[in-house]
Amino acid sequence: MAPLVHLLRTGDADAQLHAIAVLKILCEPSSCSFFLEALESPHGKVREAAAWGLWRLRDQKAVESLISHLQDVDINVAVGAAHALGWIGDRRAVEPLLLMLENRHWRLRQAAASALAWIGDVQVLDAIRRHLFDPKPQVRKAVKRGLAMFHSRKGQPGH
Repeated sequence: MAPLVHLLRTGDADAQLHAIAVLKILCEPSSCSFFLEALESPHGKVREAAAWGLWRLRDQKAVESLISHLQDVDINVAVGAAHALGWIGDRRAVEPLLLMLENRHWRLRQAAASALAWIGDVQVLDAIRRHLFDPKPQVRKAVKRGLAMFHSRKGQPGH
């Protein structure tokens, strides 16, 4: 793993992307710190790949950093961060995702709706339902899919 970490720290953006791709495949819990480091890269593609790497790991240690990237200047990074937060399922992400659900950009609303549904907090159902009539069909579809997923899990332990 040392050569990958070296590439991640010293390589150009393409080399960093390749290192992240391999780390995602390995899916080693120890990769979390390297993904978090890459999440601070000046290169949007590297930050985006790191967010998706953190999605794959589902590590609670990434929550605070991912929350801060919900407002990344690169929309793809923010979308990846939202999906990672939803997949991790930590309730600390609920409030920031609710704010994202009201964003003017439909891709951010779509990602927030999906992530909130994955977290499955019953307190956000009304906020999600309000977007059943969103002007963008992609958001409406994410909301419907999320609500269906939420209701199908309702009887399971922890929900």
